Amino acid sequence: MAVLDNVLEHLDDQPDALERIASCLRPGGVAYILVPNRWWPIEAHYSLPFLAWLPLPLATRYLRWSGRGSDYTDASYAPSYLRLRRLLARRPELDARFTVPGDVSLAEGGGSRLYSLGVSALRRFPPLWAISKAFLVVAVKKRD
Repeated sequence: MAVLDNVLEHLDDQPDALERIASCLRPGGVAYILVPNRWWPIEAHYSLPFLAWLPLPLATRYLRWSGRGSDYTDASYAPSYLRLRRLLARRPELDARFTVPGDVSLAEGGGSRLYSLGVSALRRFPPLWAISKAFLVVAVKKRD
């Protein structure tokens, strides 16, 4: 089993990371990947509006101006929904699926009505993942 809980957005070579994870898993092994969505309006680490939307040099200046950090590089690799789908598609040995937590009340903000409505909408309309705050992917290594 491999767990990447808010790790992938810190890795600059994500294809290599997923390749290494896939190679380490046994058939039937599971990888859990939780990563923020690049296009969510409030950046996950610094809670600054639109930080992830900016080119890296401007994002770093914005971060310094805010007083919340000095360099955005480390957290700047959050993927979009389409990018994450493409990364996972490059690993055909993994059966990867976007999912929602089984018990949403355990998630941060999971007890709110708005959160519950969002989860319900994702279950009914999977294209809404593109505007989700974060992605939870469960990837199982296929058996030969």
